[in-house]
Amino acid sequence: MANSSLLLTAAQIAQTHHEWWDGTGYPLGLKGEDIPIEGRMTAVADVFDALCSKRPYKQPYPHDRCFEILDEGSGTHFDPAVVEAFIARADEVLAVRDTYECERTAKAPSYGRSLVRSFRSCLDRCVPNAVESYGFGSAVRPVALTTTPARASLLTLPRRGAPTSLAATQRLVPPGFGPREQNADVNPLDELTRLTSLLPESEPLFELAEHIPASTTPEPYKQLLVHDHHMTVTMEQYHKSSVDVRVLDERLDGDIYARKILLTKAGTDIPVQFGIVRFNFHYVTQEVRNEILSGKIPLGRVLITHNVLRHIDLGAILRLTAGPGLADYLKMPVGAETYGRLATIFCNRQPAVDLLEVSSLLENLPE
Repeated sequence: MANSSLLLTAAQIAQTHHEWWDGTGYPLGLKGEDIPIEGRMTAVADVFDALCSKRPYKQPYPHDRCFEILDEGSGTHFDPAVVEAFIARADEVLAVRDTYECERTAKAPSYGRSLVRSFRSCLDRCVPNAVESYGFGSAVRPVALTTTPARASLLTLPRRGAPTSLAATQRLVPPGFGPREQNADVNPLDELTRLTSLLPESEPLFELAEHIPASTTPEPYKQLLVHDHHMTVTMEQYHKSSVDVRVLDERLDGDIYARKILLTKAGTDIPVQFGIVRFNFHYVTQEVRNEILSGKIPLGRVLITHNVLRHIDLGAILRLTAGPGLADYLKMPVGAETYGRLATIFCNRQPAVDLLEVSSLLENLPE
């Protein structure tokens, strides 16, 4: 593998296509031409394909709007020269995409091989002399592939290892409310403390909190929590009911918004989920911001309705023993055991939302 230019190029693309031209991307925080040309070009192609494609949470954008979004990101997200070349060859881009869309649909076995061959030739068409000038697919410019901490999530959470726990009597110094460094590794229980400290309770939420392997989560909590979908949708499917949101507490400081919520079965006071959200509004439109601040619609439903380009990164599964605060919210006995999760929502490819989501005690719920 060390001598394979193809595999080294693939590794470089995988590592650097989330870097941003202005230096705010991840995982290495590279800027401008420090980002390999392979990564810069793939970033444009990747976003374009995501925008044009149907996803479980969104319909495809019109092609004209996809090109507009790329142009809007020129100079911040994308290399302006790559965007200019890509848009200038819009007809070729759409023809190539349609060709491979047909191959994907037909599950053609030659798809992978033909894509590799075609991608190299397309590079020179989209950015003249790319193969010769940048050595794509021949001599790969080295980038340290494993030495820099990942910044893929506000919650860089361990998912394996020995069980950890946090007793209610343990008190950590609450961190600041403002934006957090994205390149810091965060222990799940430290993150739990951080989120609960944003909007303090008069009574402890938990008697005990434990970080557990996702595979050990018992059903039906595993079905509800171990996935990369919006909890709003998952709760509605499980409980066979739409849900209402009730804002218990909130705090806004510039673009940083925190709120504590309950989801209840629609038209009732039956709680199905407790949550704490920390949202960086910098990554969404004013319209989305206003609708979230209105407190009338669950967060997941707002993002779906506004077709925000997003994905959800599951951080950690928690086993939680209810303290007086959580017991009161979820109408469960103090000391009862339930489960929750920590997650991050990426909006427009940026880590925008930190989440604590705790399920109600399912065996206690009325039909």
